[in-house]
Amino acid sequence: MMRAAVCRWRPIVLLTVLIGAASRASAQPTAVPPVPTGPPPFPQPVTPPSQTGNCTQKGQVLSGRDFGLATGMLIADVTAMVLADGRVRLYAFAQGEGIVSAISLSADGLTFRPEPGRRMPDGSGMPRIVAMPGGGVRLFFTSGNGIKSATSPDGLTFTEEPGMRITAQALGFTDTTVAAASGAGVIQLADGRYRMYASDLPRPGDPPGGHRVKSAISTDMLTWTVEDGVRLGAEAPILTDSAEHPFPLANPDGSMTLFWGKFGASPSRQAEGVYMSTSRDGLIFERETLNVYMGNDPDLARLADGTLALDYGNVDATLGGGKGPSIFYDDANPFQGKQLFSFFGLSFQPNQHLSQGVEGNIVRFDRLTGDRVYAVDVINSRTTYQFDKHFLVRLLAQYDSSEHRVLTDVLASYEFVPGTVVHAGYGSLFERRDVRSPAGENSPVRLAEGYRATNRGLFFKASYLRRF
Repeated sequence: MMRAAVCRWRPIVLLTVLIGAASRASAQPTAVPPVPTGPPPFPQPVTPPSQTGNCTQKGQVLSGRDFGLATGMLIADVTAMVLADGRVRLYAFAQGEGIVSAISLSADGLTFRPEPGRRMPDGSGMPRIVAMPGGGVRLFFTSGNGIKSATSPDGLTFTEEPGMRITAQALGFTDTTVAAASGAGVIQLADGRYRMYASDLPRPGDPPGGHRVKSAISTDMLTWTVEDGVRLGAEAPILTDSAEHPFPLANPDGSMTLFWGKFGASPSRQAEGVYMSTSRDGLIFERETLNVYMGNDPDLARLADGTLALDYGNVDATLGGGKGPSIFYDDANPFQGKQLFSFFGLSFQPNQHLSQGVEGNIVRFDRLTGDRVYAVDVINSRTTYQFDKHFLVRLLAQYDSSEHRVLTDVLASYEFVPGTVVHAGYGSLFERRDVRSPAGENSPVRLAEGYRATNRGLFFKASYLRRF
């Protein structure tokens, strides 16, 4: 579903936030468990959905049901364009349909009406809309093993442009991820050129995390040259946590701000959600700020009154699922099949000190012949006890059936004053490994009867902030 909120990240900038999300069985927002507090690079305070991160939610504006999708079918990856009359047109991926659109009934961008038809057919996803200098719009989207584009004079009827704009191979997204790319956030530079930011996609069944953002340069938005280095994620100069689905925003002072989603275990142990970082050259990002707790797939547009509308994906409901056609992005030979998925979530906060959250995802993917390709069950648990404004203890646990492992992590944090924090923790990994019978290497492989600890570790981290 899509929601609306008003946010502030600077004293002089007001943002209106529109949340695009997967449709769920329940339309009522659930309580969001608080996360540890502390200054960057440590977790930031998070409040319930009525005041998520720096945002005040305004309520639901669209859901999958508005587009005729069955319960549990996904609508996500929203991108926005402000029209000449001030209204806002949203483009989004609708599972089983392709890319669809909706138009706001007024310039405030809070009430939307779905538009008939599809902008791009099924097999197209993760859209990004960009205005063209000579008029009309260009829509970047993920398809096959990279990013393609299509143009339209009216924003409704699109003509696909020949070839790929950029491939996952060119970006180097083929080693540990599926051969595809996501994001395609494009910004025009002061010299007239364009810079694209893109991230890799996970392999089906892989746990969240481990993603990178790279960039490319173009003079015409058609031919792109990959720039050296990594902007965010592993191998980046400074911000090395997982980063996905980036979106760039030009600032009046010549700098730019990049927004992205961060999920999965990370060295900094920060909260998951939409992050932002401002850079002078668009290549080096040094400091990050949590913008929206548990959000992803961010996209921004400046409304007619000068405010910024931030669209992003989120999951609100506690139970849902669905089935339908899907694509397995095999590196050598992608193929279509049938996917069945379900999810659940439970948040419990009996008092101001204790909070408990449990989430689960179950996915099955079969070929059209009925042969099973993979089955994945993932369960995440987060327990937090906040003794006072300074001291908290958090327990994380994750079960992953595809890897046959259980990961546990205990963290204690004490914040003396804002900016001065001490962290101590203990982590362990339990796995069921493959074993063979005494017959030797040619005997069938089977799993061990129980889980055994294969890795344990203690860590300690301290931060001291001094302002000049």
